[in-house]
Amino acid sequence: MPADVNNFLPPPIPDQKDLTVKGLLENVPLTRDKLDASNTRVARSLFELGKNYQERLEDYASAADAYETSLKRFPDSLYAGELYLNLSFCYRKLGNNEKADYYKNLLVNRFAKSKFTQLALHPEAMEPSKKDPAATRRYEDIYNLFIEGHFDQAVAEKKQADSVYGTNYWSPQLLYIQAVYYIKKREDSTAITILQQIMSQYPGSPLKGRAATMVDVLKRRKQIENYLTNLHIQREKEDTEIVVYDDPHIIRHAVDSTEHPAAVNRDRTRITVQKAVLDSSKKAPPPVTNGTFTIDPLSSQEVMMVLTKVDPVYISEAKNAMARYTEENFYTQHITVTRDTLDQDRQLILFSEFPTADDAIKFMNRLKHDAPSEISWLPPAKYAFYIISGANLDLLGRNKNLQSYLDLLNKKFPGKF
Repeated sequence: MPADVNNFLPPPIPDQKDLTVKGLLENVPLTRDKLDASNTRVARSLFELGKNYQERLEDYASAADAYETSLKRFPDSLYAGELYLNLSFCYRKLGNNEKADYYKNLLVNRFAKSKFTQLALHPEAMEPSKKDPAATRRYEDIYNLFIEGHFDQAVAEKKQADSVYGTNYWSPQLLYIQAVYYIKKREDSTAITILQQIMSQYPGSPLKGRAATMVDVLKRRKQIENYLTNLHIQREKEDTEIVVYDDPHIIRHAVDSTEHPAAVNRDRTRITVQKAVLDSSKKAPPPVTNGTFTIDPLSSQEVMMVLTKVDPVYISEAKNAMARYTEENFYTQHITVTRDTLDQDRQLILFSEFPTADDAIKFMNRLKHDAPSEISWLPPAKYAFYIISGANLDLLGRNKNLQSYLDLLNKKFPGKF
């Protein structure tokens, strides 16, 4: 192979005028020099194909395939280590850290003085968004505009930013929330295009599976809506309660409620479980109060997810995601997931209910750990988790003083929230 392949520029395709056998054979690489030139052209084309997939389309799976093909066919064409660097970068994006480390080690060991080795040792330099903090901030602002429901402004500013920066600054999270916006507008074809972009460009993202499911649902939206329209559903009475007995046979009773309606309008089914028998030799932790709220660690509690300045469409999406999560991971506990409103800026997602504060905190910690992957499109700064009793929740719905309750909660459970 010629040594200086990095400077290779493929010559223009010649205009074939001699169509005789001899003339046609002139273009067949039968000599060593012509064969080397042909191989160089093919090798370079494969490498450039991989770079186009990686840099222009951000299709890291296709880029890795092209690089691997080039490496297999032309193992000497390493481009001063750039091929190893790009393979490592693509596999890191795909979540395959084992292969990413393998090619990074090959690069460092075989091209110690190459500039591409320095890029491997400082991978942030390969991220376009890291090179321009102003562009990063601009897209973060656009992201928040979507989340907070300023849709027209977000779409306009994203279009303007894309004209300046291209698609290098897009993220699967930004694409996902944009798709949800178009679903709300019933522009399903646009939403499907965006969701398919997530699936092709970010195959390692946790949003890929969710995007695929949503595409399937959108393609059948009319069929599903017609089915639901024609489905006769008889709802439970608002004042009924489901009682679950500790018995192999679960008996469902409609019980007239004598409780006063809650101050906060919450449409949910209560789950009654047998209370734990306490060891009388152990002293129960005393309740604490600040004159408004009272926290009793042994009373039943709910886990409260507080979302701040999040548009209702994304709250619904978060609530649905959390309901799927609890059903899949805590199906034996029969946890109910509902929505509630605290004030204009703050919405609640409630998980109920747990026998004691310790039980609720245990569930909350698991939820906090898993939420970034379950609702990865929602910035963590937009939500927080706490525990609260039904009585305190009703009181909070009336006085709206969340900070007063959180101060008491942190006093009772320091370092937990």
